[in-house]
Amino acid sequence: MADLTAASAQWANRPADERFWTVEEMRKATKRYAQESVEKEDYPLAAVRVEPQGKELHMMGRSNVPAKFTHWSFAQLCSTIKAPAYYLRALAPTLAAQNINYGIKALTDREQVKVNLYMRSNGEHSVRAFTSDKYTRIFNHNICDKLVELETRGWRLPPARPSGNTDPRTRPATEADCLKRSGGFWGTIKPGDLIAPAGAYASDHDMFCFMINENYTIEEPGNPDGLARGFFVRNSEVGAAALTLTTFLYRHVCSNHIVWDAKDIMTVRVRHVGEAASTKWIYQMRAAISKYSQRSAAEDQAKIVKARGFIIADKAEGVLDRLFKLDVGSRKMLEAAMVACAQNPSDGDPKSAWGMAQGITRLSQSSEYTDDRAQIDRAANKVLRMAWD
Repeated sequence: MADLTAASAQWANRPADERFWTVEEMRKATKRYAQESVEKEDYPLAAVRVEPQGKELHMMGRSNVPAKFTHWSFAQLCSTIKAPAYYLRALAPTLAAQNINYGIKALTDREQVKVNLYMRSNGEHSVRAFTSDKYTRIFNHNICDKLVELETRGWRLPPARPSGNTDPRTRPATEADCLKRSGGFWGTIKPGDLIAPAGAYASDHDMFCFMINENYTIEEPGNPDGLARGFFVRNSEVGAAALTLTTFLYRHVCSNHIVWDAKDIMTVRVRHVGEAASTKWIYQMRAAISKYSQRSAAEDQAKIVKARGFIIADKAEGVLDRLFKLDVGSRKMLEAAMVACAQNPSDGDPKSAWGMAQGITRLSQSSEYTDDRAQIDRAANKVLRMAWD
C-alpha cells in the first residue's frame, strides 16, 4: 500500500493552458499540435546551422527558413554535439551560435550523422524535437483516442480544487463532478467546492492523464469501502519520456490528486526506439489498457486473496533468501520492505507475496527519483507474479 503523488505533481505545476476539463479537449489539442507539425526523417546534421536573431538562437536548414528552438529541442541539439546546454544558454547569442556550429562541424567531419527533425508551423516556425534517426514517434493524440473510448466504460477524470495557478475556468463543483467514494475522507471534493481543470494535461512537449473507475468495487479485508481502479498514462512525442502506463487499485483520491492507499501497482513501458515502437504501442499498451479496463471486480478480488494467501517462506529469513536468489532486489531493500510491511498491519503478512509487494511499494513511493521508483515497482510486480503465474 502506498500514496501515489505523480498526478498531484502534475496538478501543482502545470500552467492553465496545459490543463483540460475532459479527455476530448486534450485529444483536440494534441491533434492540433500534430497537424501543425511535420517530421523530417534522416536529415543530415551537416545541413544544420544556428544563427543569432536578436536575443534568440534560430536553426537554419537547407531551406534557409529560420526556426525557433524550444527549451527542449535546444537541449537535444546540444546533447547531440555533446555540449552543455546550460552553459551555452548563458552565453551571448553570437558566441553561443559559434560554439554550436563548431560542434556540429567537428562531429560531422568525423562521421555522417542523421537526425529526425520535428518542426511546427503555427504562425511561426519552431523546432519541437531534435532526435536521433533511431527514434520512433508515438503521438499523444493516438493515446487520447483510446482514453476517450474508455469514458464510455465508466472511466473518468477525478475532480480537483484549483492549484496555485490562476485559472479563469474555476467554478463550483456540481453533484455530477463529485466522486462516489468520498466516504467522509478529508480532502475530497463536495458540491459547491471550487474546482478547476485537472487530470488531463498536454503541451507540445508531453501529455499526462489520470483516470479512475468507481463502478466496480473490489472487496478488501478490513476495508469497508473496498478498492477502486485507477491509472496514469504519460507520453512525450518529442523524446522526453517513454510511453508509460501505471495501473493500481486505491482507496481514496483527494482534491489535489494524491492517490491514497494504492495497491497492486503495475507499470508497462514502451520506449520510442526502433521501427517496432509504434507496433508495440498498438499490441502492448492498448492491450494492457483494454484488459485492465474490462477486468471484472471478481478477478481483482481473487488476485488479492491469492497473493495474501501465498506464503513465500515460513520464516522471515527464508523470505529474504528466496527473493534475493530470484533477483527481486538487494537484500538491504528486501529487509527494508519487510520492516515497512510489518509496521503497517493492513498490508498483510510480511511473509506473503501481497505483504512483501506492499512493503516494496512503500519504499518505491519514498524515493524522489522516477527511475528508482520504476525499478522498485517492477520488483513488487515480480513478487506478486510468484502468486499469480
